[in-house]
Amino acid sequence: MKKQHIALLLIFFLMIISCKGKVSEGAGKYVIILFDLSESTAKKDIRTAYVNGFRKVMDSLDQGDILVAACITDKSIQQMEPIIDFRYPKFKPKTDNILLSQSEKKKFDEEVNLARQEAIRKVEELLLGGDNRPKILKTDIMSSLALAANMMKRNKEERRILVIFSDMIEDSEIYNFEKLNLTSAIINEIIEKEKKADRIPNLEGVDVYIIGPQAQNYDKYISIKKFWSEYFKEARANLIEYTGIFLGLKE
Repeated sequence: MKKQHIALLLIFFLMIISCKGKVSEGAGKYVIILFDLSESTAKKDIRTAYVNGFRKVMDSLDQGDILVAACITDKSIQQMEPIIDFRYPKFKPKTDNILLSQSEKKKFDEEVNLARQEAIRKVEELLLGGDNRPKILKTDIMSSLALAANMMKRNKEERRILVIFSDMIEDSEIYNFEKLNLTSAIINEIIEKEKKADRIPNLEGVDVYIIGPQAQNYDKYISIKKFWSEYFKEARANLIEYTGIFLGLKE
């Protein structure tokens, strides 16, 4: 009886372990990451912080999640092609045999980890590539947000997340936040102009994280933050973080 009892306990224990490899059939997270590649973010400590932030986002992914990363440049509307398209598959064992399925899960985890490390390597090469990287003098953030919104529309995951690694200083052909005095009146004027031109993206229900915002002084920082707060409110997004210290995605 004791041997039978031990055997039953072992089988039950293995069944518990195997269940950890399975997930619900519901949709997961769809995460878009935008990296600001302008010269204003080119310092090594800033780019290193971006890489570390990317690692934290990668660590938060689970089976069924999708992560796409692209760049904010001076020509975002024309050239915003994904640099990363990471899709975390759901583990589905091919057998009911507990021991064999555990072996499959181990191989599955190894393959996912290799893909994860390759994504991180690509981002490190892009952001910390030294003299080989192109010099980008302007930052067309608004256009990149419009393209991100279009990508969001094509996906129906339960949770949609936009992470922006940027100083958030718009410097495009239309606006230069370094030179503009972003008073409340000017902020309202810009947003009304963008609405009339049908350039405010629809980010309804999207959780937005802005990581690494900067400015030349405190007043400018606050005015730029106020602009983006109003902008994302108009886009119907949820602005979760506007911070220089990224601790990871919130549950």
